[in-house]
Amino acid sequence: ACAALGPALGQAHSTLIADKPISAIAAGADKTSYFVSKDRIFRLSADGAAVDELAQAPAGSDLTALAVNAAGDVIAAGSVAVEGSGRDALIAVLPTTGLPLREFRFGGAGNDTAVRVTVDADGNLLALGNTDSPDLPVAGGIAPNRYTGATDGFLLKLTPDLQVIYATYLGGAGRDTFE
Repeated sequence: ACAALGPALGQAHSTLIADKPISAIAAGADKTSYFVSKDRIFRLSADGAAVDELAQAPAGSDLTALAVNAAGDVIAAGSVAVEGSGRDALIAVLPTTGLPLREFRFGGAGNDTAVRVTVDADGNLLALGNTDSPDLPVAGGIAPNRYTGATDGFLLKLTPDLQVIYATYLGGAGRDTFE
């Protein structure tokens, strides 16, 4: 569970991110809490007394999911604007050593957004998302591997160094989305 959200969070919300609501919260092994708001990653101290802005995602980003791996790296997911072709899913990793923010973009011709992210026992990243792109770069041979509806979900698995293990569509003929 996340550390108690103390007075610093209220102060951060009013001074740092007044126009950007908090969209995800995760806790590290050291009981430090992390949160994302629009395009920024923040850290809330274990006692709730301090908030630090750790990183800003690329311009046009909207971060909506967060996880912390066993090493303490912060993984944020969401989407980023792509000139001329909607949005791509974005997985951003902030190493415990600090910047630079490592990023992986995933998408096709339409709008693609990662809405959940987690880390498995081997440190691989798993992201669920939504797409209206008929041309996602699927990999790994997992069925159905094809776009079948007006909106489909997708499942993406990456190694800790952001290499694709597999990527596939999830859904049927209708509108299939994850929240």
